[in-house]
Amino acid sequence: MYLSGMKRNLISDIFSTPWINLAILIFFFGSFFYTLFSLYKIANTIAPDFSVLWNAAKDLQASRNPYLNSELYTGVGYPPNTLLFYLPLTLLPYHTSQVIFLFLSLLALVGSVYLSLLLTFKKFNKLFFLFGSSLVLISFPWKFTLGMGQNNSISLLLILFSLYFYLSKRDNTSGFFLGLSIALKTIFGFFLLFFLTQRKWKLISIALIVIAFSIVLSIRLSGSETNLYTYYIREVIPPLLNYEGREIYYNQGILGFISRLYPDLNLRKILNGVVSLMLLILITLISQIKKDKVLLVFSFFVISLLLIDSLSWQHHFVWLVFPFTELIYETWKRRKYYLLYLIFVAYLLISWNFKSPGSYFDFPKIIILSNTFYGSLILLFINIYLLLVPKRINLFKKEFGDQGEKG
Repeated sequence: MYLSGMKRNLISDIFSTPWINLAILIFFFGSFFYTLFSLYKIANTIAPDFSVLWNAAKDLQASRNPYLNSELYTGVGYPPNTLLFYLPLTLLPYHTSQVIFLFLSLLALVGSVYLSLLLTFKKFNKLFFLFGSSLVLISFPWKFTLGMGQNNSISLLLILFSLYFYLSKRDNTSGFFLGLSIALKTIFGFFLLFFLTQRKWKLISIALIVIAFSIVLSIRLSGSETNLYTYYIREVIPPLLNYEGREIYYNQGILGFISRLYPDLNLRKILNGVVSLMLLILITLISQIKKDKVLLVFSFFVISLLLIDSLSWQHHFVWLVFPFTELIYETWKRRKYYLLYLIFVAYLLISWNFKSPGSYFDFPKIIILSNTFYGSLILLFINIYLLLVPKRINLFKKEFGDQGEKG
């Protein structure tokens, strides 16, 4: 998997001139300190999503039903076992806990960038890492994640650790981190399908054990008189499956796009079901055919998850850190430089935010307001192309040495 020896590094060559070095350092410190300033501003207010889960965790600790707490900013959409991750923070005052959580989110984001580069480029210039981190820090999905107090960057780091240990042939550890990521972010259960296509039964079993343990622990903490999972399944999940309100600008998956075009709920269900099913079948088929291309297949899964999820808020698109890194690596490796322009366009579309989206059903505004969706589609098509189109001449391999073909 790892480089046996590089003769030279083209990325390092690009990031080697003094003026470029200086520009990157200014860019990084500017974006980093801007993030710290944003963190300071948020620390003095309330991060809505974090406040919901922190208070819900306190309810769980006190054996109260958090789904009945009318004082929360919004209802709790997560299952009870997700609240376990927030329990240690409930031992501290709210604002102290929020600051700690936001710092953890920032560290997890930077760690995710580093781990993505390690998985793909293996060896890379430090300035390339700083440049990549800066691009993520100034993107709207990250700003949205930070402002809401979302756990997206932490869940991303956990799933990348699972991938890293899987490629390092440490299935037990990989399964443990997979289980943790799903316990924290339920929608990451989608990645069980990825490991099913890889036929990693032991890894999946360990992940399921971790999830089951978190469920049992949350049930014990909730008290015998409060069956939270029964309540969650009967009362919380059904409203989450409702297709109303999916046209909101911040929802940028397939259903969000369809909902901005068609107000009819039944038509939304049919079109979303058909398109999502087709994409799911495509994922499964390509994963079986090209399962040796592990990193590209995993990237395909990340992009597809964001498109299929019925509530793909823009802050979720911070998970595209890994697909961006992998697709840049593959296009560079194959000398498909024209694809780098498309990837840059995708980055601009995904990182952009309309501050005043206005009415959702005023044509052509309904088309324009799906910018993140379009950027993700570009990445999806590039990913499929790189998976299905064979390399004509592996000049990269001759020049750099054998990295193996798992990428």
